[in-house]
Amino acid sequence: MLVLGIDPDTNGTGFALVEEDDRNVRVIECGIIDTRGTTGILGVERSIEGLYKILPTLPEAHGVIAEYPESYNRGVGRPQSVDPNNLIMLAAISGAALIAANVGEGGPRQLVRPKVWKGQQSKGANHRHTCRIIGWKWAQSGTYKQALGTVTPKDDVKVHGWKGRSGKPWSEILDATGIAIYGLSKYMGHL
Repeated sequence: MLVLGIDPDTNGTGFALVEEDDRNVRVIECGIIDTRGTTGILGVERSIEGLYKILPTLPEAHGVIAEYPESYNRGVGRPQSVDPNNLIMLAAISGAALIAANVGEGGPRQLVRPKVWKGQQSKGANHRHTCRIIGWKWAQSGTYKQALGTVTPKDDVKVHGWKGRSGKPWSEILDATGIAIYGLSKYMGHL
């Protein structure tokens, strides 16, 4: 079973094609559509162009699941200040990813909110959990809550984009992988 996970962002949209076989989970291909250096709608356009270029070339997935934006409330009387235009731009990237994905006929194309797929875990805790599931190693740095900046994928993983060099945004790829794993368990009836 193959599921494609998408983590949209205007600076770097992450994607991961994840396979589950006999309860083992592994990443087949992953990468990032790197649009750093662009802002606003230009970043969205470049993200969408990149998705339409790379996603159809990936092996056919049984389904695709993409995160869609959410405004978080930081507690009673403390709403997060989020520019609604940013939410609209992220939604455009998510929608384009669902359309561009190479999914078999009748395969699900789903959207999921961040707090649904990762719960209340911090970004760092979620990244470490994801790495444990897929058997990747990570550098011990920072606190348990901090996002991982350096990971080492297994040798057979094809990495698109920035080639996985240290210091690059592994965060988006790990989030996309976590989204795909959630898709395997929730929508595909596996794990």
